[in-house]
Amino acid sequence: MRSIRILIILLFIISCTRTNKKIEHYVIEIRDPKLYTLSDTLEYSDFNVIVDYDNKHSFFNSIDSIFSRRYLDGIRDTNVYLDLSEKKKAYNVIKKYDFYSLPNVIEEGGDEYTCVSPSSSIEITIVIGKNQKSVFYSGSCSIKDKQIDYRFNNITKVISEIIFNKKEIVKMKRSDIIAL
Repeated sequence: MRSIRILIILLFIISCTRTNKKIEHYVIEIRDPKLYTLSDTLEYSDFNVIVDYDNKHSFFNSIDSIFSRRYLDGIRDTNVYLDLSEKKKAYNVIKKYDFYSLPNVIEEGGDEYTCVSPSSSIEITIVIGKNQKSVFYSGSCSIKDKQIDYRFNNITKVISEIIFNKKEIVKMKRSDIIAL
């Protein structure tokens, strides 16, 4: 009898936490696998990430191993090095969601067109060997193509987690600039 009560309570909790929001999953086929070929699969030395948050409000460049953050009194830099596991994680998400097939500028609009203010733009540049690609999203309105939205958000989430969890960045003071 006690196990039935526990089961009923668990089912009630599950039913209360379910949402009606549809979670979309897409099968991503890499259009040109050669773009993701590394010459150095041991160290990932020919794989680099450059991320520009809010028009250089915060900026990370793995080529120079520099993270910059803008403040009212100027820009502060710190050295940030991606270790091999972080490079692999970033590379894998870039490849999984076929970054090189994303548009250079992500188009806003669509059926559920919403805009926010303040917005947060982001530009991600990936360099693999001689192949370089930049993707820019203004961040002010919803993304028109839901598959592009899904892919870009997953890439952005993983790369941002890698960067902003680095101890050198965590120790930096938050910017005193307010986005408008």
